[in-house]
Amino acid sequence: MSAAVVCVLLALTIVCPAAAGRVTGTFKNTLDIAADPWVIKNPNGKGYYYCYSDCDVTVDAKHVYVDYADAPYMFTHRKTNPVFDAVPGSMYSSELWAPELHWIDGHWYIYVAADNGEQATHRMFVLKGTSKDPTKPFVMINKMVDTADGWSIDGTVFKHKGKLYTAWSFSDNGQVIKLAETENPTTIKGEGVIISRPEYDWECRELKINEGPAVLTHGKKLYIVYSASFANSDFYCLGLLEYTGGDILDPKNWKKHEKPVFEGGNGIISPGHCSFTKDGDGNDWIVYHCILNKGDDWTKRRMRMQPVKWEGDFPVFGEPVPEGVELEFPYIK
Repeated sequence: MSAAVVCVLLALTIVCPAAAGRVTGTFKNTLDIAADPWVIKNPNGKGYYYCYSDCDVTVDAKHVYVDYADAPYMFTHRKTNPVFDAVPGSMYSSELWAPELHWIDGHWYIYVAADNGEQATHRMFVLKGTSKDPTKPFVMINKMVDTADGWSIDGTVFKHKGKLYTAWSFSDNGQVIKLAETENPTTIKGEGVIISRPEYDWECRELKINEGPAVLTHGKKLYIVYSASFANSDFYCLGLLEYTGGDILDPKNWKKHEKPVFEGGNGIISPGHCSFTKDGDGNDWIVYHCILNKGDDWTKRRMRMQPVKWEGDFPVFGEPVPEGVELEFPYIK
């Protein structure tokens, strides 16, 4: 009897090995109380990691956490697995914001903004994992800023044509997006360049802000999706920078789209500060936070996720999926 026939005969009692592994789960938005959600698909196996701080309840976050789950919608922001704690009396004693977990050249790194208790001292810092398992402790490596060494938050790293780059939000008559080549995972090379500054009305509501850069690729296309306007307002939204080719550090080679690519709708307010992950079929998903009621503050942000659609190589985010709508997410178990 062939293996295929055995699988058919036993389908009611066992899973055929050839079909095992893929599961389609369902969930309803909203997922959890959360701020600046960073979700990464495990590059070394199944499952997902969720990196976050205490910013859902206080701007003075003191801890960085990493959780594991089979699928992103299973995360609960339970704060039971801290991997790094702020050090009293140090440059990174307070306000640990928007940590991002990255796997680079065989090691785990976390990029996080912090200060010494004074907002003006906010800088980016890099932590390195002590294990191949990122739910284990991380150690502080150094401050990671360009040679301008100014107010900086929301650092993210990515590779392009074999080179490593860092994008972040920098204070320069408002918050701008800077980009710099990176010598290694812990060292920025030179001063970097400004590739975006607030200029449209939707980027300047209450405050002039470009922040939270997140990299999205498709085929040969490279995009940076960023947050615009004041996060603690009803007008937070996402803008799009498109790399058009040539020298990646030449601002002329970054096209800013004139309208937000993702903004409030369907009862969802202030969607912003996103990350991107993939499901078990390789489809792109956007993970972001929002508020549910006008006038809600930082402490009431919620984590949500939904699929990214593509028109050719151009991303289409559509409108926020309404509260309580059921979505399917395939993953490998």
